[in-house]
Amino acid sequence: MEIQWPLAIFTLLAGGAGWLLVWSCVNQLRGTVTDDKLFSRELIVIAILAICGGISSAMHLSHVDRMMGALSHPASAIFTEAVMVGLVVLLCIVFLVLLRRDMSAGTRKALSIVGIVFGVVISFATGSGYMMSSQPNWNTLLMPLSYLVTASAFGSALYLLFVDTWKGDEAAHGKAVGEASKYALVTGLVAAVVVVIYAIAQGVLSLSGEPALFAVCFIGCLGVAAVGAGAGKATTGIALPSVGVICGVAASLGFRCFMFAAGTSLLSFIATPDAANHFFATI
Repeated sequence: MEIQWPLAIFTLLAGGAGWLLVWSCVNQLRGTVTDDKLFSRELIVIAILAICGGISSAMHLSHVDRMMGALSHPASAIFTEAVMVGLVVLLCIVFLVLLRRDMSAGTRKALSIVGIVFGVVISFATGSGYMMSSQPNWNTLLMPLSYLVTASAFGSALYLLFVDTWKGDEAAHGKAVGEASKYALVTGLVAAVVVVIYAIAQGVLSLSGEPALFAVCFIGCLGVAAVGAGAGKATTGIALPSVGVICGVAASLGFRCFMFAAGTSLLSFIATPDAANHFFATI
């Protein structure tokens, strides 16, 4: 199947925003980085990524002006994705407003827990919409799980980059970078394992053109893990975390392209009336 770039970019950006939100909110609970200015910058980037992703999602429609019509079907994947994007952006706005008003510790904790849930759910939801009987290579729980873990690798690399730019005292900065590095190391390794399991379980590596796309994804996952391992051992500046972000993009976008390459022809979507209804309700 031809790669649907607007959808691939949407899920890349939305998933990355979700996991940057997850780790930023985890930090609010742990209190490792006590800098609301840094947190505000993270929230702004999260909102921008989510909004740009939402715009990209709309671009895959043959007529963008029909987006509101697509959103009128609550059972469709595009409706679910739009709701999740809206909730993430709304949460960022609420956080930013309350940060200026010296929110209480209880409110910060409650919103952070909500943010963690939203971040995980949006990364899973962007993949679950592709599970359909007309696409056997996609119709597995490993699909949304692969979306989630590759998004977590990308988001972890983004978080590491933010933390590395924090101008706290040397001891606090080292502790924060070490913690963020562990997130990148673990998520990178988990993503590599899950995408391998998906590829083997679905038997899709033998299809034409897929091995190269899978290699981009797999190497990107290992790259994030390697950056996490390296950044946790020495102060390297933003160069190494920046490489991690590039690897995170390769891991996340590489899997999405690999997924589309593993799909069958678009005609398979409309082979049966039920499949056709599912496809058009989704798109």
